[in-house]
Amino acid sequence: LFLLFFWFLVAVFSLASAGVAFALLPAPPGPYAVAEFLYSGGSFLRKKVYHPDPIDQLGELPLVVISHGNGHDYRWYDYLGTHLASYGYVVMSHQNNTGPGSEAASLTTFQNVEHFLGDLSLFGGGVLVGHVDRRRMAWVGHRRGGEGIARAYKRILAGGLVPAAFAPSD
Repeated sequence: LFLLFFWFLVAVFSLASAGVAFALLPAPPGPYAVAEFLYSGGSFLRKKVYHPDPIDQLGELPLVVISHGNGHDYRWYDYLGTHLASYGYVVMSHQNNTGPGSEAASLTTFQNVEHFLGDLSLFGGGVLVGHVDRRRMAWVGHRRGGEGIARAYKRILAGGLVPAAFAPSD
């Protein structure tokens, strides 16, 4: 597991003149069509998943977990989920409990990854079974979600959170 801190949009404000500039994705879409679906496992176990389509001939693919920031929503990362899935990644954006702070965000990130990897047959009618390489994953955090993933990883290394579905080295 390695951590990525990702700024999805870069806004530039100028005092001399009003205006906003946005950074665009640095590459065109990849070679795969993309399928997506929503899943609700209850409070703070909601997910949006993106994957290459069709996935059945692709074997195991790396997983990217998106942990949203405070005031944001897990369903707002279509541009990133679709883009990464078009290059052969499985992407899971999850509902994150950011309101109480980064410790709560770290726990919901951990719980969502455990839930997702714990039983892939629950998601998308089982389309992901045999296609998620749990040994190759990245956690991407936006704002408080970024803080949360850093804290979750620290808690995993210290033994405060013990994963059943993956190892810290994944």
